[in-house]
Amino acid sequence: MLRAETPEKQNKNQDPVLAGLTAAGFPVSYAELLAKLQKQYPQWQFKVLDISKLKSQYTWDHVIYMETDKSPRRSLISGSSKYAFYFHPDDETIYDAGCRRASRAAVEYFMDPRNFLNERDIFQFLDLTASARIDERAVAAALRGTFMAKGKLENGSSYAEYLTEVGKKLNVNAVFLASRVRQEQGLHGTPLISGTCGSLLSKYYQENTQTEGRFTVLAPKEGFTVEELEKLNGLYNFFNIDAAGYGRFNIYLRGMREAQRGTPEMAIDWGAPQWDKRWKALYGGAVKIAAHYIGNYQNTIYLQKWNVDPRSRTAKGYSRNFWGQYMQNIGAALSEGRNMQSSFAKLNMLELPFVFLIPIYKDMPASAAADPADGKCAYYRSHSYKKSAEK
Repeated sequence: MLRAETPEKQNKNQDPVLAGLTAAGFPVSYAELLAKLQKQYPQWQFKVLDISKLKSQYTWDHVIYMETDKSPRRSLISGSSKYAFYFHPDDETIYDAGCRRASRAAVEYFMDPRNFLNERDIFQFLDLTASARIDERAVAAALRGTFMAKGKLENGSSYAEYLTEVGKKLNVNAVFLASRVRQEQGLHGTPLISGTCGSLLSKYYQENTQTEGRFTVLAPKEGFTVEELEKLNGLYNFFNIDAAGYGRFNIYLRGMREAQRGTPEMAIDWGAPQWDKRWKALYGGAVKIAAHYIGNYQNTIYLQKWNVDPRSRTAKGYSRNFWGQYMQNIGAALSEGRNMQSSFAKLNMLELPFVFLIPIYKDMPASAAADPADGKCAYYRSHSYKKSAEK
């Protein structure tokens, strides 16, 4: 298979912008795409994250293997038929929340940064710690159309006001926080922020619910009490922290137990650590994301899905690579990044000095991995593909 050129072998007889990008370490197949963006947005900065240089074992083939065959549940896609192009051809298992296992070709498409180095899709590589004068207007734009757009929190703040405040306090991009909540909760919210999730779990348990529509529930027959489950009412988990597992019962239960644990460092100020107010859940979830992800070498949305930076470690010093990922959905980084870009674009804020951290890997194919849907899945079609198709 043809392999991509290495930076040291690239032709330096290029225009100044292209030459600057290759000198910075980007392969030509990256640099040619980034040069177009650099000329359009000269204030943007592009930084190389050389994964294979950080750990030689982490070649392109290795990281793809680790995200696919090593663990079938690691990379999933919505089970809706409109995403069938991305389903694994030999695995018809229905995984968490009605998802299907993604094919190797699908993972290659979503993991290859070269598919998304365009004005709209590049925001999945935005450095979330680099402040670019984020203000409340941009945060409000990220929440537009959701239940949070006009809602108020128990402390009297709007969602946009409070997320902006939290972002500044934690040095985290507040538009990212808003986009993450939107990604996790959708337009109307999930049971994890209803305040009545305990009652739903109790209902599942008492009725021994195994399925709900096309979704798997798998409520256990024993091991709990109704009182124990209903004590989880009045708790909230906006970021779906730890809400993972097989079946809705387990997913919701784990999410509520995380809300029950809350934020221990705030126990004195709050009177208790639990996320028993919506604003507490927003703050506590953001604290955890900042500490466990952004502060642990997962400071882009891409890296929160594909945890490939070998410096990402547990508190005891063990590697978190591949398993320590915020989401299983292979398209989540792309869609969440697009939501961020849309928020900035609506307010004519794309001229801000954004910093993008873009991974490269040893032994990548010479050209970008193909879209298994060949552009037919509009939701996950690269913006670059769309533009070329329209010409």
